[in-house]
Amino acid sequence: MAYGETISKDIIRLHNNISFTGVVFELEEGYIDWREALKYFDFTDEEIEVIVNLINNKLDINELSKATNIPVDRLKDILKKLQDKEVVKYIDVTEKYYIDIDDLKDALKKIDEEMDKEYKVKKAGREMVLKRL
Repeated sequence: MAYGETISKDIIRLHNNISFTGVVFELEEGYIDWREALKYFDFTDEEIEVIVNLINNKLDINELSKATNIPVDRLKDILKKLQDKEVVKYIDVTEKYYIDIDDLKDALKKIDEEMDKEYKVKKAGREMVLKRL
């Protein structure tokens, strides 16, 4: 969009031209590239792989191991860590792991808040050091 204005006074004539340029970015509604999105929350590649495979799936540890190519022993540690963060849920009766999207959203909000607090503490520490120099 462009807007122009001509100003005339006696012999002098000025023309002001103001231009506006805008770009609109839209995300396809409902689509999330989980592998990319979860990187912003400091998950490891293995944790991301587990989460991606459990979204919309209920898998036991052996099925999950096959899907992620992560050994069962290592997978147990990852699942424990994700359960502690309330990202992954476990069904005792079926021995299957799963992710509920609403619970994932709440867990990501908590992680986001923790990351903000950690950043502020580190920022204050850096500022203190810089003031002393």
